[in-house]
Amino acid sequence: MNIETKTLNVHQKHGLLYFTFPLFDKFGVKHAFTSKIGGVSEGQYATFNTGFLNGDKYERVYENWRRLCDAIGFSEKRLVFSKQTHTNNVRTVSEEDIGKGIIKPLDYDDVDGLISNLENVGLVTQYADCVPLAFYDTKLKIIATSHAGWRGTVAEIGRVTVEKMVADFGSSPKDIIVAIGPSISKCCYEVDTPVFEAFSHIKYI
Repeated sequence: MNIETKTLNVHQKHGLLYFTFPLFDKFGVKHAFTSKIGGVSEGQYATFNTGFLNGDKYERVYENWRRLCDAIGFSEKRLVFSKQTHTNNVRTVSEEDIGKGIIKPLDYDDVDGLISNLENVGLVTQYADCVPLAFYDTKLKIIATSHAGWRGTVAEIGRVTVEKMVADFGSSPKDIIVAIGPSISKCCYEVDTPVFEAFSHIKYI
């Protein structure tokens, strides 16, 4: 399994500012990590808000997604959203799931990771200060994304995601590239004793 650690590529298109992972760009994987710049949301949500559940108007959030998907050459109607609760639960996306969270209601809960082998499907996980994990099987064309907050990290959601790619689609870890997205840095994130102790069992390589 290869871990991508290079600087993010920066893009500006249609007024949007967003980022991509260099190695994923190399393999032609359409993806983006957004900023707050370039959308139509107003007030406390200005300007590029992608959250449907935080009080912003649906029409504005939808338009933000439409602009982003247009910028990267994708249909917003083919997105599938997670329902994050800081678990290590990972869902394999089916054709019936396409559009859930944006044009269809979510009918599942407790999902912090998504996997798919479908063509032209976009997997959506969302973040404040937590760690984005993106996965791509370069041989079988399997994509995955997981939301790694500290609870999910303790529960090894990264490992769980890879194991599910192996179990559900026959992926080989050596063929999977992994990108770790922007997140809060150690200078800004102080933890208390219970959080520190939660990591005490983890063995670092």
